[in-house]
Formats: sequence, C-alpha cells, structure tokens
Amino acid sequence: MSTKKVQLIAHAKDSEMGLNANEPYYPVTSADAVNGLKKEIGKQMVTYRLATETKDGLLSKEDKNKIDQIRTGPEERLQLQSPDGSVFNLTINNDGQINVTKGGIKNK
Repeated sequence: MSTKKVQLIAHAKDSEMGLNANEPYYPVTSADAVNGLKKEIGKQMVTYRLATETKDGLLSKEDKNKIDQIRTGPEERLQLQSPDGSVFNLTINNDGQINVTKGGIKNK
C-alpha cells in the first residue's frame, strides 16, 4: 500500500481557505475521515496482554516474577570488588557517615 498525494486546483478565489483562483493546493484530512481505515488498522494491530504471576504476556510469567523481586528502594549495603578480588562492604550509619569494611562473598 502506498500513499498518493493529490494536488488540487482552486477554481475560484476562496478567502476562507486563503486561495486564489487557479492556485494549486493539497487537501488535508485525518485518519477519522478515511472510511474503513480503523477496521483495516485493527486487522494489522498486534496486541499484548500483561504478564501475571501465573500467565505469560508480553514477557514470560517466570521473567515477570524475577522482575517483581528486584528491589527498587535504597540499598542498606553495597558490595564492591577491588582489582585484586578483595570484597568491600560499603554502609552508612544514622549520622550519614560512610563505613567500609573488608570481607564478603566474591563474585565469579
């Protein structure tokens, strides 16, 4: 399917449209003005249902459950690994002071 642009010619002066006689113009329309367009688009439209804990949707129910377990709030502790593989825990106390302690589980 292609789009065809149709140029029209004003047969007389039309001040309401701002056209002079014999002036070319392109009519403007909208999707609502095209008969049958909504039905045709509906045939081609892909719809997705939301995934739930028990049913697949745009993503699998397993992936949805994994995403739901991701924490979005502030973390109480961060673990960082130095170049030599040592693990450090970064925490903050109630006075806003940062504390660093060595030790933790190395990531593989």
